[in-house]
Amino acid sequence: MDAIVIGPGLGFTDQAKQRFIECLKSKAALVIDGDALTMIAQDEEILSLVTHRFAHTVLTPHAAEAARILRLPVEEINKDRLSRALDLGILTGAVNVLKGAGTIVTQRSSVSWINPTGSPALATAGSGDALSGMIGAMFAQHFELMDCVLSAVYLHGAVVDGLNSGILAGDIAPLASTCLEELRDSYQRHFHPLKAEERAIEWEDS
Repeated sequence: MDAIVIGPGLGFTDQAKQRFIECLKSKAALVIDGDALTMIAQDEEILSLVTHRFAHTVLTPHAAEAARILRLPVEEINKDRLSRALDLGILTGAVNVLKGAGTIVTQRSSVSWINPTGSPALATAGSGDALSGMIGAMFAQHFELMDCVLSAVYLHGAVVDGLNSGILAGDIAPLASTCLEELRDSYQRHFHPLKAEERAIEWEDS
């Protein structure tokens, strides 16, 4: 497999742990979320496997999951989200996506980004699972590491810009697809107006 997303709904059985370890030892790009993040917090062996991975590895914790991994109170995470996100990068050696208002993406090198999109509408069950799935989908298309992560985080937030409620987790990926198409069309019109006109003609003919 080229890309794996693991953690949402995984559980904590011995079989689940073994499956996670197999994924960590694979060469596939790996997105880690949900229960797999809790395993990292609870098991030094698993944390070591994460730290020593050579393949692309992305963790997508919310504040409580980050607190468990760093062994800090949640209040400490929220007090200085950027510093704690950087701590996660140093500890795990992975790209970390600290979800929340102004989602923070960090690398082990301390290079970091604060996402400008999103709203409280993303505080709905399963929205984080949708994000990890979107990152995995980008990996499966063989885009560059940070292009995968940053574009997925941006689109995940962009679909709810201006909204405070009314979004279900299952709505996010289809809306993100529409948003991406609109961004591509806008780029074509701005930078390649002739190509955009040709595409419009093709649509009319079809």
